[in-house]
Formats: sequence, structure tokens, C-alpha cells
Amino acid sequence: MAVNRMKKLQIVAHSSYRPELIRFLQHLEAIHIVDLAEEKSSETAPVELESESDSMNPKPGLQMKPIIESAIRGVRNDLAELQFAINYLTKFEAKKGFIAGFWGSQVILSQQEYTEIIEDMDSQLKIPMESGKWLNICHECRSLEAEDLQLTVQQNKLNADKSYLLPWSNLDAPLEEIHDTEKTAIKLGVIPIIGYDNLCAEIESRGIDVFFETISETKREKCLLVIFLKEDADIIMPILTNHGFSPTMLPATHPQPLLPTPGPSEEGRGEVSKIAELLARIDENIQKIETRKSEVHRRSVELAKEKTKLMALYDHKLELLEQEEARENFIHTEHTVVIEGWARADKAETLKDKLLQNFEAIHVELSAPNEADEPPVDMENKRLFSPFQMVTNLYGIPRYREIDPTPYIAPFFAFFFGICLTDAGYGIVLALIAYLIGKKFVRNEGGGKQLFRVLILSGIATVIVGALTGGWFAIPIDEGPLSFLSKVRVINPGEDQMKFFAVVLGVGFLQVWFGFVVKMLIDIKERAWGSFFHSDLSWLIIMTGLPVLILFYKKLPNQLLIVIEALFVICAIWFVIFSDREGKNIAGRIGTGFFGLYSRISGSFGDILSYSRLFALGLATGIIANVVNTMALMTWNVPYLGKVMTVGILIGGHIFNIVINTLGGFIHTARLQFVEFFTKFYEGGGEPFKPFKREHVYTTIMENVKRET
Repeated sequence: MAVNRMKKLQIVAHSSYRPELIRFLQHLEAIHIVDLAEEKSSETAPVELESESDSMNPKPGLQMKPIIESAIRGVRNDLAELQFAINYLTKFEAKKGFIAGFWGSQVILSQQEYTEIIEDMDSQLKIPMESGKWLNICHECRSLEAEDLQLTVQQNKLNADKSYLLPWSNLDAPLEEIHDTEKTAIKLGVIPIIGYDNLCAEIESRGIDVFFETISETKREKCLLVIFLKEDADIIMPILTNHGFSPTMLPATHPQPLLPTPGPSEEGRGEVSKIAELLARIDENIQKIETRKSEVHRRSVELAKEKTKLMALYDHKLELLEQEEARENFIHTEHTVVIEGWARADKAETLKDKLLQNFEAIHVELSAPNEADEPPVDMENKRLFSPFQMVTNLYGIPRYREIDPTPYIAPFFAFFFGICLTDAGYGIVLALIAYLIGKKFVRNEGGGKQLFRVLILSGIATVIVGALTGGWFAIPIDEGPLSFLSKVRVINPGEDQMKFFAVVLGVGFLQVWFGFVVKMLIDIKERAWGSFFHSDLSWLIIMTGLPVLILFYKKLPNQLLIVIEALFVICAIWFVIFSDREGKNIAGRIGTGFFGLYSRISGSFGDILSYSRLFALGLATGIIANVVNTMALMTWNVPYLGKVMTVGILIGGHIFNIVINTLGGFIHTARLQFVEFFTKFYEGGGEPFKPFKREHVYTTIMENVKRET
């Protein structure tokens, strides 16, 4: 229930062990690697092999950094290829459920299955310099995506051209014949229906000879073939334009053909001569494109069966990347490799024994951290408290020599969350849903798993708080079959708002007071007696005595009241005089002390009032639940659909209320811990303990995996 103690681990091994040693350390998953490359100029040299006293000094000309950087670039390129293929093939695999897809469940493999996949997909493991099966799949995925994109562009172009030509499909004349003659002009175009009627009227009134043929028409416009004498062109063309006539250029009359032939070669098939033939050719090419797109899709679906293998290989390549990046932190000499890291003190000796058993030319030394060291932090709490480490991590993990606040916030967080919901029914639903989602969809131990465990525990706390406040989906429990639940109720927030408000401020005061208690205990642990006696102890007595005087002034015996008042005054004077211990001027110290006392009192009042947000959220949850029930009952007698509507409103409304108030409760409860509680004693800012290990994105390796036959 604290920060685990650490030991420094220094390893010096023969350079021939380097690859095997890195893999061994990665599989141990117990050592936090330190970057020695930046510290090799330090005055304190690492441990040396007795048989090779100069082996710690890097030899001139030994340049490992370019080699490592080149290896890292190569692995990252491989990862990029694999990531592309995985993303591409994801579109062609069977769809997952919403929740499973949202949480991105990992593939579970046994160690044997994992190893067999890697050996099958990566030929370089057996035959150096030979490209693996995975690379061929990645290249094919890129080729398929590029081809599908090209086919889609061609298909869109053909569909656009088809839409352009379709209104002219009734034009029976060959395209090569639609052109001006020596004395006549032939125009194709589109004109609005209203414009056409006005055009005909004006042409008739002017007595000009013009031939119109309607090729097709819609409710808004007509497609026209217009023939007139060239000598009348200067008169007719402005008239056509004025009435909205828009010329259309068909392939045979367009200076650059609109329809380049896509797909397979069209040689030997002859030229099209009519719009209908051109449309038929377009439909034929569209069909060919759709057929090829189906083939591309079918092949992609087949390749999607290899996605799991690519995911496993991605994680393997990620292991290699982590190994190369770890190598950057080592000191490399001509004959040795030097590694430094941190390990948990309770596991350090075991790690040392394992290293000495598996490698011969190796030296391992363990040492306790000195004052200048700032070891990484590994928190370990009891099972009931450990989920709340994620709340601590949101603020910042403690420093190595600082206390872990997780056990102190756990009961407050769960209880405050329960106050925000104040409904036992909501607590049951929340705990059940969090349990099912966490168990089925979140396998890795980490932030996701911890979040759902926090919600489970907070849901249980909500059941308790809800029972004490009489909240059961906002159902009245004073009468009827649920009346037995009213015997458990202690307070009704809907009727006794001020009493509920006082309870909320009371628990807020308790947490703020407890924060100062923890600060005082830290002073004792660190032997900071000046801070303990001169400010923390006196302020804690003041903070305890002030509410006692306010609440019980008229009820306390006079003798006890005099003692409390005297103690209160003495502590206040003591705080004023000694809180500023560094001041040299007595008047200045007293002035600073008075200001400090005022700041402490006003600040504490402000901190306690911040807990009123719990009161507001608790009331809001109950009010919204009541509104949902009222709306549902109003629809009960609606003909035909009334009962269905009632059930829908009840389920949808209460789920919405649970979700929105769970979110609000979590955020505001966490804020109270960070702003009102942690500030009393906690600093944070430590470096998390990150053991060098295999970090998998897509796969989970388990010892025993049962497969359905």
C-alpha cells in the first residue's frame, strides 16, 4: 500500500551477448532501463570487469549510434508497411459488434502460435536478406488499393459522361453527320421550358425560318436540335441566348473528345456513330470496371484472412523496435556493453541470479538509491484500492520518496461519486454494465481495466448512498410494494435539501481536515518537526476546534468550553508567531502570521464550499429521474403505441441520466481530489516505473489458450 522500494542494477557483459541479453531483459519485464548514453561523461564511472579494466572506455572509431539509428529506421518502415496493410484489410473483415469495435479487443494467441506465425510470415528469420511473406502481402494491399482507387475514378468519370449524354439518347442521327453544311448551321442545346415557348413565339413573329426538334424533355427543360440558315445566324444566335439556350457539345462535335476509352484495349472494335452506341459502350466499360472491382474486393477479402498474422508480426516488429531503442541507452565499447536500470527491491536479487545463470561473461551489481538519485515510481496497493491508481495517475504519480495517496482518496472518491448519483438503482445498473464490459472487452491490465473497476466500486457505493437517500429509479417508496425500502432511508434529498446540503459540506470538511492530518503524518515521517509543531499541529487543532465551537457552543459544559476556547486561542497565537519561521523582524513575522491564519481560514471555507457541487449533482440526478418517470406515465394511455412509448422513454431516459451523471460525477469528484485534497499534502511529478518489456498493440500472449474444435 505504498511506493515500492527500488534498487539500482548495473550490468557489464561481453559484447557478443548483446542481442541475446537485450531479448532476455525484455522477456524478464522487470528492469527500468536508464539512458547511460547521456551520462557516460559523468565523473562516476559504471562498474568494471576485473579482467578488463579498460573495457569501460569507448574505443576510438567505435560508432554504434549510426548502426542503431539505421536499424530503427528499418524497423519503423516495416511497421509502417504492416500498419497500412492492417488498416486496409480491416475494411474487408467481418464486422465486430459496436462495443468490441470501440474497445479494439486484442487477438489472444499462445506463445507457440505466436512463434509459428512469425516464422511463417518473416522468411528473414531463417534466410537472411530474403523478403518475407508479409512484405508480399503488404505490397499487394498497396497495389489493390491503388487499382481500386483508379477504377473508382474511371467509374465516376464514365457515370458523369453517361449522365451528360443520356438526355441525347433519342438522337438517331450519326454523330459524324451532325455538323454545319455549306448553307445551314446545326446546333444542339438545352433550353428552359418557359424560354422555349417564348423563343418559338419570337421566331414566329419575326418570320425567320428555323427548324426545332425536341430530342428529350423534362419538367424544367428541353434538349433541342436547331437548324437554320447561316445567313440568319447573326439574328438567331442572340435570340437563342436571350431565351436561355445553352449549347451542348457532343463527342463528334467537341474539339477534344469527352470520353477517353478506359479499361481494356478497344482496338478493332470500330468507331461509335450514334449516341445510343456510345452509351452502350460506356455501360459496357462500367460493367467491366464493376467486375474488376469485385475481383479486387474478393482478393482483399481473401487477404483479410491473413490480418491476424500481420497483427502478430506487427507486435513482433514492435518488440524489435523496442530492443533497438533500448540499445540507444547502453554504453557500447569494443568488447563490452554496459546497462543500468532500476528494479523493484523485492525482485532485484532474483533478477541478478537469473542473469548470472544465463550468461557467463557478465557482472551484475545491485545498490540502494542515494540521495541524488530519483528512482522511477512503482505503486502497489491492495486490491480494493488499486483501481483508484488511475485517478492518482491523472493528477501525477508521486515522487519516489513521497507517499502514495491512492488509499486515502479511494473511499472518498467512491462515496462522493455515490452522492452525485444518489440512486441505488442507477448504482446497480452502473456496476453491472461496468463489470460486463470490463470482463468481456478489456483484457489488458491497465487504465481501461482500472477505469471499469473504479466504476464498479463507485456503483456499489452509489447503491449504499442511494439506499440511504431513498433513491430507486425515482420510484416512490413510502407506500406500495417497495415500502420496506423506506426503512433504510436516512434522508430524503428532495424534501430535506438543507439537511442534505449540510451532510455534503460535512463530508467535504472531513476530507479537507483529513488532508491536513496526512500532511502532519508526513511531517512526522520526514522528521520535519518545525513544520509539525509550529504550523501543522496548531492549525489542525484550530480546524478541529472551530466547528466544535460553532456547532456546540450552547451545549458544552462551561468548564470544557473554557478549555476549548483557551486551547483555540493559544494555537491561533502560536500559529501567528511561528508560522513564518524564516522572518527576522518580529513585527513582520506576526503580520505574516495573521495573514497566513486568515488565508488558511478563508481558504478552508472556500475548499469546503466547493463540495456543494456534489449537492447540486445529487439533486439533479433525482430531478431528471422524476421527469423521465412523469413523461413515461403521460404516454401510458396513448392508443396502440402508449405502452411501447412508456417503456422506450423509461429505458432511454434513465440510461441517458445514468450516462450524463456518471460522466459529471466522475469529473467533479476527481476535481475535488485534485484541487481540494491533494493540495494539502501531495506534490506528484514522479517518473513512472516502465520496465523494458514487450508492448503489444494487437495481440495478447497467454500460456494456455483453448481453441474450439
